[in-house]
Amino acid sequence: MPGTYYPIYTLTDSVGCVVSYPVDTIVVGLIPYPGLPTDTTVCKGNYVPFNLPYGDYFVWTANQSPNYLSCDSCKNTLSTAPDTIVYYVTATTNIGCVASDTITVNVDPLPPIQPGPFYRICPGDTLQLTAGAGVNNAFWTPNIFINDTTIVNPLVFPPDTQFYRVTGYNQTGCSISKLVRVYVIKNVDADLLISDSLVCEGGEIVLDVNVYEASVLDTSFLWIPSTYLDADNIEDPTVSAPFGSYTYTVIVSSTNCVPDTDNVNITIAPIPSVEAGDDQTVTDGTVVQIYASSPNDVTYSWLPSTNNLSCVDCRRPFVTAQTTETYYVAATNQWGCFDVDSVTVRVVKCDPSMVFVPNSFTPNGDGLNDVLYVRGIGLRKLEYFRVFDRWGQMVYQTQNINEGWDGVFNGKAADIATYVYTAKGECSSGNTVEVSGNVTLVR
Repeated sequence: MPGTYYPIYTLTDSVGCVVSYPVDTIVVGLIPYPGLPTDTTVCKGNYVPFNLPYGDYFVWTANQSPNYLSCDSCKNTLSTAPDTIVYYVTATTNIGCVASDTITVNVDPLPPIQPGPFYRICPGDTLQLTAGAGVNNAFWTPNIFINDTTIVNPLVFPPDTQFYRVTGYNQTGCSISKLVRVYVIKNVDADLLISDSLVCEGGEIVLDVNVYEASVLDTSFLWIPSTYLDADNIEDPTVSAPFGSYTYTVIVSSTNCVPDTDNVNITIAPIPSVEAGDDQTVTDGTVVQIYASSPNDVTYSWLPSTNNLSCVDCRRPFVTAQTTETYYVAATNQWGCFDVDSVTVRVVKCDPSMVFVPNSFTPNGDGLNDVLYVRGIGLRKLEYFRVFDRWGQMVYQTQNINEGWDGVFNGKAADIATYVYTAKGECSSGNTVEVSGNVTLVR
C-alpha cells in the first residue's frame, strides 16, 4: 500500500529477553499510471481533452510534428490535431515513480459539402441544389419552396429571394453546415466591357460583356448585326471588318427575366502605305538624301533618330553616311494607323576597286554603250580622265565626271583598237583614288 513505514528490528534471546532496533523509514509511492482512455475517433475540427489523474511531472510526445497539443508538459491538455495522430505520455511523481501510456486519436474528415455560395434565378425558375459529391446524407432548412429537405439534391422554386442552410453528413456521422443564397431577380443586368473603339484595318477587336445579373439556368447572347463577327451567340465575339463604321447591339436574355441590351460603335480605319526608296551604297562621309513616299495624308517618323539624320519628322531627310545603317520610316495617318518601310545606306571604302571603267564600248550611235565614262561609288569629281592610243597619243581627256569619250578623235571616228586610260578623282570623303587600264573600241 502506498504510504510511509517505520520498521523496527526486534531480537529475542532464548530466555525471553527482547531488544528493539529501529531501521530506515520506508516510503511507498503511488505508481502514476496516466489512465488514458482507449483509442478514440473524432470529427475534424473537434478537440480531445486529456486529464491525467496521477503524477507530478509530464512529458507528451507524438508520432508527428507539430503535435497539436495545447501543452506538452501539463497534466491537463487539449488535442486539436487535423488528422489521425498517436500520443505518448510519461508521468513522474516527486519520489521518482514513472509510468507511460499511449493513445491513438483517429480524425475523420468532414463531408466535402459544396452547395455553392449563391445563385440567381428568374421568377418561375426551378433550381436544383446539391450538397456536394461525397455527402451521404443532407438536411435542408427552411422547409419552404423545396421538394424534399432530406435529400442531397433537392429542387427549390422560391418566388422571392430565399436563403437555405444545408447540413451534410458522411458515413461516420461527421457533419458541416453551409448557407446557400438563392436570389430571385426580375431583370437581366449586363454591360459591355468595351467602349466605342477604333482599330486599324486588318486588326481584330473583342466585344466582351460583363453580366451582373442573369439566371444561372439559362443566359443567352445575341449580337446584331452578325456581319464580320466570328459568332453572334457568344459572350465575347471577335470583329474582323474592312474599313468603315459599325454599330453592334447585344441582347442578354434569361427565359423568365426581362432582357438587357447595350451597344458599341466600332470604327475600322485604313492603313496607309509607305515606301522608303531603294537602298544606296556610298563611301564614308557622303551626304545622301533618303526619302519616303505615300499616296496618303500622313506624317513621317524616322528611326534611329541619330545625329546622322538632318530631321526625323520630314519626308526627305539628309544622311551623313558614316557606317552602314538601316533607316526605318513610319507613315501615320489621322486615325493613328501606320505602315513601316526601310532603306539601307551601305558604306564602303573609296579605293580603286570601287571605280569602274568598262573594258569595251561601242560608239555606233545605237544609244547603247556609246560613251566611255568613269563611274565610281562615292566618286565626287575628276582631276582628270585621259585616253591614249597604242602609240601613246592622247585621244581624249576631261575633268568633268559627267562627260565621257564618244569614240571621236580630231572630228573623226577613232579606229577600232585597244586604248589605254588613266583617271584620278576625289571621293566624297576627300580621299584621292587613281585607276588605269585598257579599253577596246568596237563598232
